[in-house]
Amino acid sequence: MLAHGADLGRTKAYTGAYLGSDGQRALEALGFEHVHTYAINRLDLFAAPHDRWQKLYDDAAGSAQDYELVRLVGATPDDQVEAMVTLFDAINDAPMTDPDAEPDRWTAERVRAYDTAMAARRQTVYRVMARHRGTGEWAGHTVLCIDEFDPSVGHQEDTTVVRAHRGHRLGMLLKADMLRWVTEQRPEMGATETWNSTENHHMLAVNEQLGTRTAARHASMRRL
Repeated sequence: MLAHGADLGRTKAYTGAYLGSDGQRALEALGFEHVHTYAINRLDLFAAPHDRWQKLYDDAAGSAQDYELVRLVGATPDDQVEAMVTLFDAINDAPMTDPDAEPDRWTAERVRAYDTAMAARRQTVYRVMARHRGTGEWAGHTVLCIDEFDPSVGHQEDTTVVRAHRGHRLGMLLKADMLRWVTEQRPEMGATETWNSTENHHMLAVNEQLGTRTAARHASMRRL
């Protein structure tokens, strides 16, 4: 892997392992360094009181009256691809501890490639997006994927809010609405799993209010 990356002109290699595991120690022996930690949070949907998400949604909606939510299942419609680029690209503002990490750049081609890949893997993609009522600007989104070969767990992808629209509790509104929606649409799903940087205290607090608990920690490893 490292030789192939070097042949392609890459100067950094990233991988990871559970924090404190034999895998982490093996990577360190190969010259990888620990540069970032993720908290892997799990939410038991069967045990959690569903009215919690409705209450959190109602509370957050009071701070986000200038926004409307749009739900989407599957591939991005052609007229929303550029909006999706903006929403995915907003993840680059998320707190990280690796000062050398390169921006995660999104383009229209990458959005279409993402949708194609998820469909090929039989991953059903659920999105909740926030749009500003006055300007029509897309302000944020949250994405949850369900593997149709194992629909018992939903896997949380990005949750982002565009910088200009922060301060209106959109992160909570989006995630609470997603839980209200998917628990009705997919009653067989018993849990969700989400990865968050341990530096992203705001999103960790949102997830804790929603009922998640940290199940493990993951070390992001880098070799120069």
